[in-house]
Amino acid sequence: MTLNARTLLSGVLTVLLAYFVLTAPASAAKFTRGLLDQLALAARSGMTFLQHLGT
Repeated sequence: MTLNARTLLSGVLTVLLAYFVLTAPASAAKFTRGLLDQLALAARSGMTFLQHLGT
């Protein structure tokens, strides 16, 4: 049975994420909120850019 790098990396990231959430839930929530805010800002900026292309 061979493990490829993607499977191994996915497992390691899942374990680290679970550890982070269980040991520091407030920090994990703050990090997640900040990440989602940045994604929303990027989407909003992209939409503004596309709207200005049409005018």
